[in-house]
Amino acid sequence: MNIDDIIYKISDIPGISRLPFMSRFISGEENEEEEEVFKLEGKLYVLIADDQAEDLEMLKSYFEDAGAIVTAAPGGVAALEAARKDKFNLIFIANTMRHMDGLQVFKNLKNSSDNRNRDTSVYLMLRRRDPRNPEDFKDYGFADIVRKPIGRNSAMKFLIDMASKTMLPDNQEMLDRIKEDAEKERLLAEAGIDFNEAVQKSKGDLVTFYAQLVKFIKLTEEIQDRLYDELLEGDETKYMEDTRAMRDISLKISAERLYDIFDDHVNMAKDDALDIAYKNYPSLEKEWNYIYDCMVKITDKLGIDTSILYAEK
Repeated sequence: MNIDDIIYKISDIPGISRLPFMSRFISGEENEEEEEVFKLEGKLYVLIADDQAEDLEMLKSYFEDAGAIVTAAPGGVAALEAARKDKFNLIFIANTMRHMDGLQVFKNLKNSSDNRNRDTSVYLMLRRRDPRNPEDFKDYGFADIVRKPIGRNSAMKFLIDMASKTMLPDNQEMLDRIKEDAEKERLLAEAGIDFNEAVQKSKGDLVTFYAQLVKFIKLTEEIQDRLYDELLEGDETKYMEDTRAMRDISLKISAERLYDIFDDHVNMAKDDALDIAYKNYPSLEKEWNYIYDCMVKITDKLGIDTSILYAEK
């Protein structure tokens, strides 16, 4: 089934083409359906530590647009100095930074005698293409582990969860919608997918983007079982064809970690190195299954019944 067939089958699902709040800024045009903008009616203080200037400024703007007061620290030392001076409601620390990584910043923060933020919720931010599993960091004491980039809805949800009821807009429908879209953003980020980048690849058409997610699910269900058999049988041609198909759809949904892995396996097949592919297959399968599970959860939340793919047009 090609992408046009999938678009045809999902385009009539109620709400499928509604752009999440964050995607209003993809084309620079406002979404006229949004009648009210989320804004806190009180003060919440947020500290962000990241030495990647673009990521730092984007997340800072998301929180400030929602009414938070933000301190942006361009590295670990600046973050520790800010935490020594001021009290914050939320702290976000990038794990990968020069000079002092996120784990060391967190340890220094908790061990400092003049720390004013000992009880503040601290979130560790992993790079999108960081191969490590968030579960590896669960025992350090962070409030949670999140993947970059943190989307606009996700930033607003952090504030909604932290704020008192009196600080929130009196629009429960909007708050619920933000939480729903934040969950989609979280699942995409966990799969290593940048929502803005992925939708741009679909030329700003959200239905096309979701159709690509559905196609990823369908190809996985068609290819995964036979791919291992092709590997065991030493069928380089078929193995290369199937890994190339998965590599290409992974790129279209901006699942770059998985794209990199599939690209390695395509090259292994080209180089007559299926023995190396066999040794590396468990890591491919682990990442593949993880992203597949995230995509299934997203399509479930969108109300897409993937069984429609097997029905007649």
